[in-house]
Amino acid sequence: MNNSNDSKYIVYNYTFEYSNSEKHEFLIELDKKSLSLISRKKKSYPNWTKLINFKCSNCPLEIEKHNYCPLAINLIDVLKVFKNEISFENVNLTVKTNDRKILIKTTFQDGLSSLLGLYMATSGCPILGKLKPMVKLHTPVPTLDETIIKSISVYLLAQLFIKKQGKKPDWDLKNLVKIYQEIQIVNRCVIDKISSHIEKDASLNALVILNNFADFIPFSINLDELDEIENVFSAYFD
Repeated sequence: MNNSNDSKYIVYNYTFEYSNSEKHEFLIELDKKSLSLISRKKKSYPNWTKLINFKCSNCPLEIEKHNYCPLAINLIDVLKVFKNEISFENVNLTVKTNDRKILIKTTFQDGLSSLLGLYMATSGCPILGKLKPMVKLHTPVPTLDETIIKSISVYLLAQLFIKKQGKKPDWDLKNLVKIYQEIQIVNRCVIDKISSHIEKDASLNALVILNNFADFIPFSINLDELDEIENVFSAYFD
């Protein structure tokens, strides 16, 4: 793997430590400019990762041009290591980045959800790639409020860039709702497709947590559930 101190890369080093001192470590390296996952090619991939087998119902990729699902081939190692893990087992999670070290005592499903979220946003899936800018603000095991604020803030920043390009921005967040509806479809398809490749429920529940976040964001926008957050911005209203 590349040197974690290389300024070209953003590094997330996830270490899961169990009560019996067993450890599992995952090093995620991202290209600093594109935020794309830097991954080593394997000599071969399991049949289930072929796009014809793993293609989601709303996937825009063409089977004729893509032999494998870019997301599936980057989930292989995670699913292999964690296929026998139980969701609510307590773990000590350590996340090291270029700038900081974070220690969290959490459940396995929450820690794994955070790890999978990074893989899914950066692996090359054209739909989940809409989440890639949020990786800049990634924190392990975020709360729902943190996720909502980051999602909307990043989307509104994207609209500023769109306006600078002379295009029409979406200040009403209408397209953000559509984006998360598409993400929900992918999440549900992935949950369905990996279910036969794991023994216990941790990986599935980790994906369910991600999908719950994706479900709630359009819900909160459509039903004006942002009033509580709005009060925090009162200093801007004068």
